[in-house]
Amino acid sequence: MELQSLQINPQKTQEKPSLLSQLRLTERDLLALQWVCDQGAMNVHQLWESVWRSETSRSPKYVYDRVNLLTRKGYLFLLAVDSSNMKYFCATSFGVNAASRFAKSRVFLNSPRIDEVPHLSKLTDLRIALLRTSRLKQWQSDRALQLDPMFPRHRFLHYIPDAIWTTNDGGRVAI
Repeated sequence: MELQSLQINPQKTQEKPSLLSQLRLTERDLLALQWVCDQGAMNVHQLWESVWRSETSRSPKYVYDRVNLLTRKGYLFLLAVDSSNMKYFCATSFGVNAASRFAKSRVFLNSPRIDEVPHLSKLTDLRIALLRTSRLKQWQSDRALQLDPMFPRHRFLHYIPDAIWTTNDGGRVAI
């Protein structure tokens, strides 16, 4: 997967948010943008599971409204996948810039090709499941691995894994 293999140009899909219409981004909005940037594309249910779900929030209704607002304000764009009834959201360049200000690590513009989205969705589900079981210390996507000077490329001559999952005890699993 290339860093900028854009199927849809986010700059053309959404206009730059004007100063008057800019949204006051919450910490969870920024975390959601970071997740979308890292995973490539996510549906609303995945965003709810990864960012907004808590003991006090048992309904994804708020997330639907929030994601729609982030889309209208130009931070996300909708990616319709023909092979699925799900609607997926990708980050625009404005969403990446906003997430970059919040993130502790590098954030990348990643708009996957439509045929990659079902695969990315399964990777996202795996990451969320590991997060929910408290077995996830760190997750590095293939985009982060490509730019990481410490990544042992000599061990992966013909391919780069989709992700590296670091367990709580420090073990690293190539996915």
